[in-house]
Amino acid sequence: MNWILILALCLCSSVTARQRQIPDPTRRITDTGTLERVEAFPSHHVQARAIEVWLPPDSLWDGHPLPVLYMHDGQNLFEDSLSFSGVDWNVDSVLVALSRQGFCSLALLVGIANTPLRRPEYMPDALYAQFTRAERRQFRQQFGDKARGDDYLRFLVEELKPWIDASYPTLPDRDHTVLMGSSRGALISLAAMIQYPQVFGAAACLSTHWPGAMAHEEDWLRQCLPEPDGHLLYVDHGDRTLDADYPPLQRAVNQVLREKGWLSGRDFLYRSFPGHEHSEAAWRLRLDEPLMMLLPPLALTRDPWRDEPTRPGATPECPAP
Repeated sequence: MNWILILALCLCSSVTARQRQIPDPTRRITDTGTLERVEAFPSHHVQARAIEVWLPPDSLWDGHPLPVLYMHDGQNLFEDSLSFSGVDWNVDSVLVALSRQGFCSLALLVGIANTPLRRPEYMPDALYAQFTRAERRQFRQQFGDKARGDDYLRFLVEELKPWIDASYPTLPDRDHTVLMGSSRGALISLAAMIQYPQVFGAAACLSTHWPGAMAHEEDWLRQCLPEPDGHLLYVDHGDRTLDADYPPLQRAVNQVLREKGWLSGRDFLYRSFPGHEHSEAAWRLRLDEPLMMLLPPLALTRDPWRDEPTRPGATPECPAP
């Protein structure tokens, strides 16, 4: 047996051993479909955490491969009782309703629970590198660790996505692998698309917590953001509670997007929601917009803004002068 064969067998054994560590998910039928849950999904990069996978109901889905939407803060997505605020996103019900009306495709929804290291895990390392020494020290003292965004994204790309694609009928290519998050979850969603543009085709960033970037967000994006190259980005904010601080920061980010070749209405969509606060209750009210952008009907070409309806209460971005 030569050394190449020995190495191959060792690698296979390593992968098999890693796969054996993943517990079988529990399965529960809900009013909207099927929810499967792995209580402690193991990782070599981050803490184990709960993973939930929502599958559409049999009445709408015959088992054909589907796009996959990865969502952060997963405990807030499907059940009020698990959400830290007592209100979930209701994302499964919204997706089913939009699909029935022909506004978007069905998809597998993957909810990735956060951990006590949520803030370090949702902080992109390349953004953290822009911080001053004093800002990095403040971050570590306040949140218990340095940035762990790279570790979290390696978990997503190297461990979770391969398991999802091997365990469920997915469309694993870039254009059908998309992300959504809110607040700091929005920040790491954008970072994922920036760092792994070959893996993720679109990201929806609701109420991105730009104050957490310590005023370095523009430098980070100028340094790291690639040209759009077919990628799509949705950004929004409200104007109450924490979201009251976001409008000028998001508009400055939008200008950087334009400088990097991202065209409003083609590559990115910006929405402002007057009266919306920084909460799950607000985000669930406007889920239809990002879902229609991320998951256009599979029969259509990838043009999510064709004949796009404008949601009541949403303020589209004004064209740049």
